[in-house]
Amino acid sequence: LRPAPGAEPDRAAPRPDRRGTSRGPSRRAPSLARELIQGLLLQPELARSIALPRPDDGTADGAALTALVDFCAAEPGPLDTATVMQHFAQTGHDATLASALASAHDHALAVEQVEAQLREGAARWWQNARRAGAPTPLPEAGLSSEESERLRQLEIVRRGRSARPPPDAET
Repeated sequence: LRPAPGAEPDRAAPRPDRRGTSRGPSRRAPSLARELIQGLLLQPELARSIALPRPDDGTADGAALTALVDFCAAEPGPLDTATVMQHFAQTGHDATLASALASAHDHALAVEQVEAQLREGAARWWQNARRAGAPTPLPEAGLSSEESERLRQLEIVRRGRSARPPPDAET
């Protein structure tokens, strides 16, 4: 509201605080590691048939994924979500896994969708790793000819950089 013409503004009235207002904690997009954790929690036995990453990136999601993959791949008996969650109860990964599981249940995916999502997520992880020059397992499905050519060219560039002498070496 604007004051009436000629009226003095009320200086004693409280002024609204215009400093940065917080809308609560900001949420970041779920990581690919979180997506893999979700799928693996819903179908833990897939760790035995899908080559899953064991990231060493220093993040809570990366550490939880590594521990989850190691446990699920090595456990000899039948696995289900409850068994996995009980194994990780009271560990440093408990909160990360519980949060991922709650989020996964919100999406209510069918069994086939979980497996497809886990396979696609793992394939994306390994594709990103190959592009970065990290060692990876062989892809489950063949790469497209464009992706194969791109990876071949990246490898040529990487070898070319390591084969060149440093600029100071020529003098």
